[in-house]
Amino acid sequence: MKRFRETVGCNDEARVRAVIDEVRSYAISIDPNLTYAEGAKLALLLADYR
Repeated sequence: MKRFRETVGCNDEARVRAVIDEVRSYAISIDPNLTYAEGAKLALLLADYR
């Protein structure tokens, strides 16, 4: 989460993409039925929660 918080709002697209992929991977490890789009939505929800 620390890395996620540090990345939110930065202008480095590659870094943001990598963190979103990390969130997706983690979420899929919890629920393998999660879709790619749902993983991205989770990352956006976390950004709002921050």
